[in-house]
Amino acid sequence: MAEFKVILGVEITSNLMRTAEVEHRGNSYFLSRVVEKAIDPGNVDSMVNALTEIINDGGFFSNVASIAIDTKFAEIDIVPIDSSLRTEELQDFLLAEIKFHRDSQSDEYRVAFEQMPSNHNSFQRVFYAGLEKQFIKNIRDAFVQCGISVKYIDLDHFCSELYLTKLVELSERITFELVSVKSGRVEATLLDNGRRLGYRYSLYSGEPFYFINKVVHDLEKDLNIEMDQVYVTGAEADSFLTNLLNKSSDRKFFQLLTPGQKLLKSPLVEKFSPYVNKPHLYSSSVGAALK
Repeated sequence: MAEFKVILGVEITSNLMRTAEVEHRGNSYFLSRVVEKAIDPGNVDSMVNALTEIINDGGFFSNVASIAIDTKFAEIDIVPIDSSLRTEELQDFLLAEIKFHRDSQSDEYRVAFEQMPSNHNSFQRVFYAGLEKQFIKNIRDAFVQCGISVKYIDLDHFCSELYLTKLVELSERITFELVSVKSGRVEATLLDNGRRLGYRYSLYSGEPFYFINKVVHDLEKDLNIEMDQVYVTGAEADSFLTNLLNKSSDRKFFQLLTPGQKLLKSPLVEKFSPYVNKPHLYSSSVGAALK
């Protein structure tokens, strides 16, 4: 009999906790349960209460979780860096960048980074993300209090990237963007054959339509690459928005992020109205489970 591995992915937004339990079954995945609870992510007790409610209402099949945190809580950017910098010097430089932008002490943040493709020999492009250490600790503490260890912590947009590259039926060679549309924020990454080449974000008020087109266009222009497809996710995304975007584009390449046939779903999931109405909202929690 095949052995099934159950993985728990949890997304933390500014007011919600979305959980997704995923079973890895050979070449496919089975989404067995999704739950949504209101929380205050800055309050450990609020997160503990939400987890306790879920546990009391049937519990989790896994005691290990991977977490996807809303990018609004992070400082994210791509910056040019002197190629001669050592890792320790680069770490210090990026922490100084975060301190400047967030007006806080650099030692209050944890930073992760990766080198991006660059055409310059003397400079490299570095993509970085910083999160407050206390915020990370609060999340870990809440889960530990409920008997759940935290394996990974990442940002929601990049967990959705993993969801896209693992679960969506992509052609063998494709260049695409993933766009997350949230209240007041649009962000996009450009990926070539699954490799991240660029990142852009824009804050907005009113309707996100113009800002989505802008970040898509800016990424194409920055990297001199034309997109084959743009996948859209996030709380403010829906079919009306993608239809509107396609009407404004000759290429008509915008579509909602849905998993295709690689993600099977249980009857419980099929009856859970928040998932049925907007399945793309769970791309981050499912993506976290796939880490």
